[in-house]
Amino acid sequence: MPGQPIYAQGQPYQGYPYPQPYWAYPYPVQVVKRRPPGEIYALVVAWIVFSLGILSIVGGLLLLLVAVFAAANGSGDSLDILTTFAGFTLGPILGGILAIVYGISRVMKRTSPPPSLPSALTMLALTIISLGAAVVLWHFYTSPGLAFAVLPLALLSGFLPALTILAFGVQRLGASTTRRHLWLSLFFGATMAPLFAIIFEGIATVLIALGFTVARHALTPGISDVTSTAPRDAADVLFILLILAVVAPLVEEGLKPLGVVIIVRRLRSPAEAFLLGLAAGIGFDMVETIGYIGMGQADWVSIAIQRIGAGLLHGVGAAMAALGWYYLINGKGVPRRWLKGFGGLAYAVLQHGIFNGSNLLGLVPGPVGDLMNKTLYVGRLPLDGGMILFLLYYAVILGVLIYMTGRLRRDLNKPSGTASMPTSAPSQPAGSEPQPVAGGAR
Repeated sequence: MPGQPIYAQGQPYQGYPYPQPYWAYPYPVQVVKRRPPGEIYALVVAWIVFSLGILSIVGGLLLLLVAVFAAANGSGDSLDILTTFAGFTLGPILGGILAIVYGISRVMKRTSPPPSLPSALTMLALTIISLGAAVVLWHFYTSPGLAFAVLPLALLSGFLPALTILAFGVQRLGASTTRRHLWLSLFFGATMAPLFAIIFEGIATVLIALGFTVARHALTPGISDVTSTAPRDAADVLFILLILAVVAPLVEEGLKPLGVVIIVRRLRSPAEAFLLGLAAGIGFDMVETIGYIGMGQADWVSIAIQRIGAGLLHGVGAAMAALGWYYLINGKGVPRRWLKGFGGLAYAVLQHGIFNGSNLLGLVPGPVGDLMNKTLYVGRLPLDGGMILFLLYYAVILGVLIYMTGRLRRDLNKPSGTASMPTSAPSQPAGSEPQPVAGGAR
């Protein structure tokens, strides 16, 4: 530019000193600290959990308000209505409170200790006491009486068997996870999973019914309510089979472990994924079971006894699905990773489909059908004969639970580098939040 000094070719500019290393300057240099890998992801999840907790509390309180109006209008003496509102108000309110507390504690980086529950034997004893009291009460008062008076015992009869199964899982694998993860997973299974399951199963039912209409196969009116309408012909049987053995298993086993999938990158072992999936399935089962108990009305005690092992069905199914997702997402370097991943998902759906489809065995002629249609008695209390087959199936699922928790616990206790993952997570202080394993999580 005109008026500016001209320097000889190759001669350096002398107006300012050469740039110096930062330690040569007289003023301090601010060093930007980077967050540990995965910390931003964990904080985002924590704030999402906090926000969902607020929405959950608001939704639960609105439903509670509706329940109060229903009681004031004379509908509050129905056990069906009370258990439905209890399932969809207690879960969201309690789960929302926990979500807010745990979300804030995670943002503040407070550690969470391993979960603790009473021993499985203690929970089993409480289950026997509650169901025994229900049977004795039924023999003295065969009509349910005031629904408000029956409701506490009905809730205990639905909750305690499921919590016994969870206590067993915690007893065997509790050291693999934190209290925060366990309870948030359980309340996700008790709130979001049932809500979405109702929506998606309803949509699927309508679509399948439309498919039968397009194919010009008339269905019996009301057949979509498979609990109250008997099938009339082959089209009805096929429709019910599709709903029970295909749609319900796919939807429910896909939704129950979803809360575990969201945080799967922060899980440090297959055992943790299995236990959190078990908790989610238990939460789902508690809501579903008390709903069925309420629908039983005067026969609610029979339904409670027949649903005693439903926590195994939903809990182990969700646990195997969560384990499958863990291997698919975090299992880089694990031998037969894809087989383990898709195998876990397939097992969950197949286990559920077999159980649901077996409800149609009463249509099969022969001893099996006769047993399904037979009535058994505990004293004077009537029970469906098919309960014998379901108890045998529950025993098989219990065997799977014992085997899987034993195997995962052995892998969890192996020395570093010999567990099922290619490398183990770095050592952490007791009670600290689980971190992703090397080679799998990010």
